[in-house]
Amino acid sequence: MKSVDKVTVAQLYLMLLGMLYITFMYSSAVLTSKIILFGHSVTLAGVFMVPIVFSLSDIVAELYGYRVAKEWQKY
Repeated sequence: MKSVDKVTVAQLYLMLLGMLYITFMYSSAVLTSKIILFGHSVTLAGVFMVPIVFSLSDIVAELYGYRVAKEWQKY
């Protein structure tokens, strides 16, 4: 029987960031259909999720490298 490699702390954080990334991506897609009033203008609610998604992909690029961030952006 093969021994299973232990998951490192860095891999655990990458999985957590991945789950957050997917959650905010889907949230922005769902909230795009919601129209809200922002001051005197009308905007889509999904607009407020985009900076969070961008920040998460930037954090992954800085910590884990451009290759990993590019793999995420395929999906």
